[in-house]
Amino acid sequence: MLAKRYQYHGNNHAIILMIAATSMAMLITFWSYYSGQQLLKQQLPLVDSVMQIRVDISQAHELIHEGREASHGVLDKAYMMQMVERINHHVNELYQGDDKLPGTVISIAKHPELKASLKELQDQLNDFSLYLNNNFDAIIQQSDDDLVMDEHFSGMSALSQKIDEVVHAGVEKVFDRQSWVFGILVVCFSLFIALLFCLLRLKEKKNKLVLQQTTMLSQALEHSGEAAIIASADGVIEFVNDTFCSMTGYSSEETLGNRPSMLSSGKQNRPFYEHLWHTITHGGVWQGELTNRRKDGSFYPAHMTIAPIFDREGELTHYIANQRDLSEHKQLEKYLFQTQKLEAVGTLAGGIAHDFNNALAGITGNIFLLQRGQADQQQIVQRCSVIQDICDKAGTHIKQLLSYARNDSVLMDTVELNHCIQSACHMARSMVPSSVDIQLISDEEHLFVNWNAVQIEQILINLINNACHALGATENPNIRVELKIIDHNDELMRCNQEMTCDKYASVSIADNGTGMPADVMDKIFEPFFTTKDSEEGTGLGLSMAYGAIKQAGGCLSVESELGIGSTFFISLPLSVEPVMDKVIEPSLLLQGQGETVLIADDEKLLLRAQKEIVTSFGYHVLTANHGKEAVEVFEAHADEIDVVILDLVMPELSGPKVAKKILSMNADTKVIFSTGYDMGSSLKELSGSMKKDFPVVYKPFRAELMSKVIYEEIHKNDVR
Repeated sequence: MLAKRYQYHGNNHAIILMIAATSMAMLITFWSYYSGQQLLKQQLPLVDSVMQIRVDISQAHELIHEGREASHGVLDKAYMMQMVERINHHVNELYQGDDKLPGTVISIAKHPELKASLKELQDQLNDFSLYLNNNFDAIIQQSDDDLVMDEHFSGMSALSQKIDEVVHAGVEKVFDRQSWVFGILVVCFSLFIALLFCLLRLKEKKNKLVLQQTTMLSQALEHSGEAAIIASADGVIEFVNDTFCSMTGYSSEETLGNRPSMLSSGKQNRPFYEHLWHTITHGGVWQGELTNRRKDGSFYPAHMTIAPIFDREGELTHYIANQRDLSEHKQLEKYLFQTQKLEAVGTLAGGIAHDFNNALAGITGNIFLLQRGQADQQQIVQRCSVIQDICDKAGTHIKQLLSYARNDSVLMDTVELNHCIQSACHMARSMVPSSVDIQLISDEEHLFVNWNAVQIEQILINLINNACHALGATENPNIRVELKIIDHNDELMRCNQEMTCDKYASVSIADNGTGMPADVMDKIFEPFFTTKDSEEGTGLGLSMAYGAIKQAGGCLSVESELGIGSTFFISLPLSVEPVMDKVIEPSLLLQGQGETVLIADDEKLLLRAQKEIVTSFGYHVLTANHGKEAVEVFEAHADEIDVVILDLVMPELSGPKVAKKILSMNADTKVIFSTGYDMGSSLKELSGSMKKDFPVVYKPFRAELMSKVIYEEIHKNDVR
């Protein structure tokens, strides 16, 4: 398409030049004809007058000779005098100059030799007229040898011939000059034709080169690995390449004449598109990530660049857009994030072991005191309460760790930053030496952002870990994590043009370590750039954090000074507080009415404790030590069992497999899962296959919570 357009314009230029050359040739021909006609028209009066004088002189001479020979007086004196007077009149007209003969090219007044000859001829005519008047009869009567008359006619003829020669010489000069002018014009025209031919050749070569370049660019666009779109200034698509068709599923026939909104997924809001159009309509180039929709309705992430195209007059005519499918990139990014999380989990293991050893020490100490049996009832209750608190804290810690390490996709949601930062700092404290002081300054308000809680915690832990490495041998090592709200009055927003929202939540991670030189600070967000040893890092942490924060609409920046320390700033647009369901923790035990509950768990000690606890709720309890036994017990008591509590991980048959077998026997059976792992993905798969949801209780759990879950499952379908 582009090549044909350039070829069309090149042909137009050649046609215009040929028309110009033909027009010039016609103008020169017309001018030559017209100027020649005008020149003849100007010179004819002068030439005719001179010729008439010569003819009249010759005729007068002949008449006198004929009259003398007749000897009968046939020649009329009056006629002869009239003829001489007519000759004298013509000579006088020539002598008077240009006023008498307008339009002539030769100026008689400016030609001294011609004017002198005319004066002399005029004098001779006057003398001859006087001689003829006084001696007419004698002239007729004399013999043939009248020397005076012959002398008069000889002089007049000689002068008239001289005048004729001068006039003809002048006319020849004029015509020669005209020929020279015509010749010069012909030469100029020939040079113009030659120049025109050279220009046409140069233009042809230039057009050929442009055509080659355009063809090359067109083929590059056509066969590019990125999808290419060219749209008019009104947004109508005029060109798409094959990659676009394979990427989106739309054919070129379906796309041409349509608008880019055909790819809209609804994932981008109105301000996003307003900013995009404002950028490109004002001559800027827009780059960013977005989610598009294929013809089959599936979504795909893409990195798009849109640039305006201007003509020679500077008018915007088209837009060109390139987009690259980021599906594989996102999968790799997800894998790298998970790898990084697992590396962090390995680092956390040592700190977690320390925390759990402390928890176990507290539990065993209180159990020892209880076993001695020397405490009263109030002390027993207090020590049991301490054990319960220690277990709750340990359980919360395990939940955070499992949630952090879980291999979930990065789903955007409204999260509260204070909670995320506190959780990240809590886990990070297990990774850093106890000599490092971590200060957390939270905002008093609840600050909500649209991001992923796990990803926030991962990036914060990574930044805190980097800060710890930067501390080195610093005295009084300190890491300060602060959360606050910033607006346009803050220097951070004034220096960053990408921050276009009114307010941002800013998280700063500052250390008093060694700091960074300027050349290192310019490269820290580049992939695989690291100042650590190969055993300590890959250089992907900060680059991935930078991309993740940018994808969330935020910015990651850094300030550093050698010998003072470094500060990383995470700036995220504030979001609206979500409307959340209130979670009511049960404070009282909900009692049963003798319903039968089947509990299956491969840990015998835990199974015995669970049986006693659930029995205390007022239920009849059956137990099974593994999955296969659970199926057998259910088959034997299928009509009696109201609720089944299954451990997710058991030998021989896992909890989900036991559930499938039980539900195949009785689809209305209520099933509750308990687990010490974070197995949400397997439960989702089970729920999808069975078309129902199952409650999950995470170990360790409080008795109040278990009583509530069992009670709700038994009475789920009760009519209220």
